[in-house]
Amino acid sequence: MFNSLMHHTRAIVADILNRLFFRPSPKISGFPAQLITFFIPLKTQLPLPLDTVAFERDEEIEWLKGVHYWPTNEARDLGADPWIHDGRNMVSLRLWNSTKPIPIATDLLDAMEEIATRVTGEVHDDSTPEDLEAMPWEEGQVSLTIVEAVTPLLAATDDDDGAVSDCFDLCLEHIEELAQAYRLANWDLFSDPVSRSSVYPFALLTVRDMPEGKYGPLNLFWVNSGEQHLTAPPKLIPQDKLDETLLVLKRARRKDPFMLSMRNRWSSDRALRVEGDASGAVVSAAISSEVLFNTVLLSLAWEEGLPVPEAAVWFRENLPKRLRTYYSSRLGGSWDTYNVATPLGRWYEDLYRSRNRVVHTGHLPSMKEATAAVEARNAAEEFIVSRLVDRRNRYPRTVLMVAGIPGLQRRGAYSGKIQRFVEQQASSEPDWTMALTSFMAEVENEVGRSQAR
Repeated sequence: MFNSLMHHTRAIVADILNRLFFRPSPKISGFPAQLITFFIPLKTQLPLPLDTVAFERDEEIEWLKGVHYWPTNEARDLGADPWIHDGRNMVSLRLWNSTKPIPIATDLLDAMEEIATRVTGEVHDDSTPEDLEAMPWEEGQVSLTIVEAVTPLLAATDDDDGAVSDCFDLCLEHIEELAQAYRLANWDLFSDPVSRSSVYPFALLTVRDMPEGKYGPLNLFWVNSGEQHLTAPPKLIPQDKLDETLLVLKRARRKDPFMLSMRNRWSSDRALRVEGDASGAVVSAAISSEVLFNTVLLSLAWEEGLPVPEAAVWFRENLPKRLRTYYSSRLGGSWDTYNVATPLGRWYEDLYRSRNRVVHTGHLPSMKEATAAVEARNAAEEFIVSRLVDRRNRYPRTVLMVAGIPGLQRRGAYSGKIQRFVEQQASSEPDWTMALTSFMAEVENEVGRSQAR
């Protein structure tokens, strides 16, 4: 698949480079006077019959003032006036759409037939199933979109990798701006948001030297070198991770109430890091933290043997007030949601309020806002786990359901009284998950009855 993609990419890039022309202005000043061009293959096609779309930004760049250039050879040959920059930063996009089918389906078929042969013992011939041969491919259908994205290279040195990476992010920001307009105008529910983690793991780049107006050599740009699952297929997981997977499966099948928080935590991380969905990341992060906070509080009440009506009263108040009122006396630590120097204060500012803006006003958060929200959730959740570990002998069942023995061991807290509890008492007690789930359902019903009165 990647060989086919690279072949298409190089062919399209070669055609692009034959078409483009640039004439520098003698008024250019500053260092470096360069434009960087990325050739970015998208996983989701963007079938727009566009030539060039330019996005002007608010940043002022002195050496861009007065730059003259033609976007293509055709524009110059037709006698069009050159474009003249007013000194603001910009990103220019051009879409190159291939209508040649990429043989992904036949590659998948070969892999499936190999496995089927091993399982059934039957040797299958090389003929293609009729259903696959009948797969429709109409003239004009787009199989691959490659975006040519151009922006000034604001580098301090000739090998400023950080500047190149920043330029790539700027380009992706405006590709997503265009892609979002396409999704909304065409109501395309299958087109994915464009982000650094949702494109292919590589792109091509070249730098255009402005004084000479010439392109440099093509280089491979690794988009997500730190994201192993994007740059290489995964390896078989080791035994400890398999055991952990089976434990999570067991907890999920038993309707463990803490699993809902874990699912939404995963959803928020995927929305942020893979799908580029800032709104989804914020909302899922908020659900993850709120479910964890509420479940922990109810679990503490269950371990204390608190009557259901007394616990239900807590939920007449909103979450920030519950955090400030009922947790500190049980777990210790600072639960002041107004102090931004604390994990709970950052959670309130960067996640809780951001979630409210998204849900109640339709605010579209930036990826920077979404990243801050997810980081605030991580810090708040780590804070509550650390407080539980600190109170492990008072609330052993809750801390074991939240952190588990591995979590206690990682924190050097699995010894003494909590270890004796696990070894001598825990296994003889009634099922905690069922007992907690039942208590939570009773509290929920009581809250519902009190609201209906």
